[in-house]
Amino acid sequence: MHGKRLRELRKKKGLTQAKLAEMLGVDTTNIGKWELYNTTPPPEMLNKICSILDTDPNYLLGVDNSDKNNVISLYQGSKRVDFAFDDQNYEILSALIQKLTIKE
Repeated sequence: MHGKRLRELRKKKGLTQAKLAEMLGVDTTNIGKWELYNTTPPPEMLNKICSILDTDPNYLLGVDNSDKNNVISLYQGSKRVDFAFDDQNYEILSALIQKLTIKE
């Protein structure tokens, strides 16, 4: 997750880290970790954050359309995956791919 984007949107909404944490039902330290260390919350938490901040998960994850198209292509090319490819599944796959990507 792009912590800078999370921080900008939170401040734009006039929320402190403590208030956002309260709204999400998490500890304030989680918000700090997400903002400072670019760690990604679980998909269900990401959806809650996006709902509160009126944003798209792709924006917070830093996924652009070309990345989304790559994920869709990988999905469509797989014969072993059998589930509906909707926005929620895309977000889960995207977060998983982000965690699995080796950064040099």
